[in-house]
Amino acid sequence: MWLLMVIGSLVLLHLVIYSSTPTYTIPFSNFTPLEKFIIHHSLVMPAYVIVQVKVNEPIEYEVYKSLTPASIHAYGGRFIVRGAAVETLEGSWAPGRLVVLEFPDKATAQAWWDSEEYATAKAIRQRTAETEMILVEGFVPV
Repeated sequence: MWLLMVIGSLVLLHLVIYSSTPTYTIPFSNFTPLEKFIIHHSLVMPAYVIVQVKVNEPIEYEVYKSLTPASIHAYGGRFIVRGAAVETLEGSWAPGRLVVLEFPDKATAQAWWDSEEYATAKAIRQRTAETEMILVEGFVPV
């Protein structure tokens, strides 16, 4: 796999240096299917943890909120959304509290969720709130 990443990186570098188009546009139409596969799979896709939370014990939940950021940052993650007001555009989904975290990749997000750094905070959250949590890979356009 590392060889595919190296080859993909070299192809991208060649495009940036020698392309007459702006560097943010990569003309993939001239590449073979194998070259497209190599380039696409050499790009790291971010991953997102999306959490719907119903807080049952607000005072104890504040402890969770104070413990969580350090564990997220330790794994290269960051908050994208943290409890801001939610507006339903379609359907009946109306979460009271919504949190979206971004991590460098899916494996790192999973490692954070399984980590000792997050274990104490996770136990508090599971005791003080009802949550729905998913992990989804982001999208890197080709």
